[in-house]
Amino acid sequence: AQASGWLELDTGKQTKVFIDGRFAGRTPGFRKQLSPGRYVIRVEPLHGKIAHQATVEIRSGTTQRLRLTPPSP
Repeated sequence: AQASGWLELDTGKQTKVFIDGRFAGRTPGFRKQLSPGRYVIRVEPLHGKIAHQATVEIRSGTTQRLRLTPPSP
């Protein structure tokens, strides 16, 4: 079995976080353990519809830090 990695997000504001289209939590303070692999990360402002997304690669035993700043509504 492969060891997990971690994803930490910094969005600069409160957002909803989706991983591969599934709700995964909120920022600030988002940190999630994930299996190694490639994921599509999408963030949406709590009171807006404009999303921002990126693809991230998680590697075992590491922390991937990602900064995603959605535009203001």
